[in-house]
Amino acid sequence: MKLFSSKLGLVGLVLVLSIVADQATKLWAEASLATPRYRDHKVSLEVPNAAAGKTLQEFLEAELTWTQPEEVKLIANRFVTRDGTPMRAGALLEEGDTLELQQLSVTVVAGYFDFIYARNPGAAWSFLADSPESFRKIFFIATSILAIILISVFLFKAEIHQRRLIFALALVLGGAAGNLIDRIAYGYVIDFIAWHIDDAYWPTFNIADAWICIGVGLMGIELIATWRQEARAKEATENDKAKEA
Repeated sequence: MKLFSSKLGLVGLVLVLSIVADQATKLWAEASLATPRYRDHKVSLEVPNAAAGKTLQEFLEAELTWTQPEEVKLIANRFVTRDGTPMRAGALLEEGDTLELQQLSVTVVAGYFDFIYARNPGAAWSFLADSPESFRKIFFIATSILAIILISVFLFKAEIHQRRLIFALALVLGGAAGNLIDRIAYGYVIDFIAWHIDDAYWPTFNIADAWICIGVGLMGIELIATWRQEARAKEATENDKAKEA
């Protein structure tokens, strides 16, 4: 039996790939991005032999090729420590130095798209983010599990020929599972994708959120397609009855 001829096979494949992609990108964000907003989270850089004798700014310019030059200078002057001691852009480096950066983002498309580390203890648009941690964690874990159960029921009832619907539900399930893993492990969800126009930012999100939005969009397309199909069938039936009359 081919993988895609089995509903379980299709769901399993989409679910595994979506969760792996979500968690892998979050691990990358955890290891590669930092912001002064979270003082307990920094990015460490080891100074190799080739960089010995260079200034901090020269080293960072070579390392942070994805970062705008003005931001590199700002990071060098304000957000780097060596052995807990603040550094400045002109400080000379030695082999084996371990630098800790409190600010590190990635510019993907200047003015529109960045990777910025963020922690969301709430839901979309930080809903309930300021509520007590004990309540918030239990509430979101419980609602996530409930959502996963409901989606699983819909998947169970879906017919194998409804591949678009199955694919959409599997994406939503994978996104919900990916964020649930974060809530259980950390008590918050790691976000890092920032879309914006200059200083007007859309709420930061992650790959799991993207899967959920894509899945919901595909479900909407499926509903419209089903409605149109039923409308055409009804129209054809009425035309046949009219001809018979």
